[in-house]
Amino acid sequence: MEALPQFLWRTEYFGGILYNKKAVQAEPITQPTWDLLMGVQKGESGKLTLENALRVSKNTDLRKIVSWLQEIGALDKEFNLQGEIYAPPYPLIKNTICAPLRAYLHITDGCNLRCDHCMFACGKRVENELNTEQLIEVIKILREVRCPELRITGGEPTIRKDLFLITQRAKDLGMYVMLNTNGTYGDKIRKKLICSGIDAIIMSLDGLQKNHEKRRGKNTFQNVMGTIKFLSDHNQRVSTNDKIDTTVNFTFGRSNLKDFEGVAKLCARYGINVNLMPLRPFGTTKVRLMDDMLTPEEFMSFTQKVMEIRKDKEIVDSGIKIIHKNFDLFSEDPGVDHLPVPFDHSSCGAGGLGIGINPDGRINICGFLAKIPEFVGSNILEAPFYDVWFSPVMHSFRTVIKRHCEPCPYYRKQCFGACKAMAYAAIGDMGSIDRYCFVHLLNKK
Repeated sequence: MEALPQFLWRTEYFGGILYNKKAVQAEPITQPTWDLLMGVQKGESGKLTLENALRVSKNTDLRKIVSWLQEIGALDKEFNLQGEIYAPPYPLIKNTICAPLRAYLHITDGCNLRCDHCMFACGKRVENELNTEQLIEVIKILREVRCPELRITGGEPTIRKDLFLITQRAKDLGMYVMLNTNGTYGDKIRKKLICSGIDAIIMSLDGLQKNHEKRRGKNTFQNVMGTIKFLSDHNQRVSTNDKIDTTVNFTFGRSNLKDFEGVAKLCARYGINVNLMPLRPFGTTKVRLMDDMLTPEEFMSFTQKVMEIRKDKEIVDSGIKIIHKNFDLFSEDPGVDHLPVPFDHSSCGAGGLGIGINPDGRINICGFLAKIPEFVGSNILEAPFYDVWFSPVMHSFRTVIKRHCEPCPYYRKQCFGACKAMAYAAIGDMGSIDRYCFVHLLNKK
């Protein structure tokens, strides 16, 4: 099985996508443009058709797309497509891409920590956890259906001795590999990380020392900071192509909000992006931190604070990103509501752009719902991928109508809408309101 190249052209229900592995970006392309681009593979007649279309004065969008494709190297000056072209061997279904763009491979429930807010309530490894050979087979299946991104998570993935064998196999197949880890280990693991070829790492930093260790345990702050510094030093030494894109997840609740600015500036110092995640009522949060979840008023105030910190000179000069995908209503993002589903910000991507795989091989729609039987599907090793991806459990999740969100002017623009998992946790209805939504407070103003 050959490695995925930098560019992947994949046919979809609306036309197709160009996936650029180097940029970690999937660009939807509409049917008329897609047909013209695919037509060049037929030879001179197809190239002539594209050239004629480019000469038509009204085709300004086409000219922009072709110019951009040539600029990034996906299309050469003779209109030859660069990379791999893939058309799935099964029927396409409206509003559903032919395969996920990213897979969240949950390789273990085992963990060296017992965090207060773990959405999986991880600790011990399950008895039927996939072995090395089975995990490699899962990766091969994902490669076969042209899923270009593998995001390895847990539990704590580094407790598995075969972790770097698994990541190496994924890299051999040309996949973009991201690792989600708590960062609490020594230089032996850190050195393996930077030699592994892993493209990106996400760690958790839930406050400054006192609040982080209150959530995660004694000495965890010192350990994760050691990993952050190690990765930062590595990135400063190497060329751009060899850097490891590093992000910290800051899971916020009432008790650690005051640490956000300090965490952001700490990350700015080391060139680390910050991804903001609100507490959700699953896993150990449901037992230990329900009273720490914010009210809509508090969530709005925090979101305003996020905008202030983004404009802080220290943050701006560092070039880091502060990512806030939950009701980022004060941002100036114009949105992408003109794009086809699932690229239109109508949802977070769970079940649409991505798929989860539990430690035993069964697929899940959403990480927060991964332990609830009705949101868990077939085993990816035991059923054809088409049946897994287009299964009734996946379809029912994708087609939920967010009744509260549809009339909202922020929906599909600055906001992905209600989290279906949050709505389900509240009243068992995924189409209902998210407790963190504060749009009604803006309307009052």
